[in-house]
Amino acid sequence: SDEILNFDFEVGDSVTIITEPFYNYPGIIEVIDKEKQRVIVKVNMFNRETTVESTVDESESTTAA
Repeated sequence: SDEILNFDFEVGDSVTIITEPFYNYPGIIEVIDKEKQRVIVKVNMFNRETTVESTVDESESTTAA
């Protein structure tokens, strides 16, 4: 559907990826595309920063409310 979901992420928020293949990787939101319901998260993998694109529901906020 074309419905845009509401979500409480902001650029700079800490999140954890909750789906494979990056399950349980912590990261920081760099980009939010509300229209496509996608986020780009910067994760530290093997001591290198990598960006991961995922859907909003594949990320869980770890930023204190």
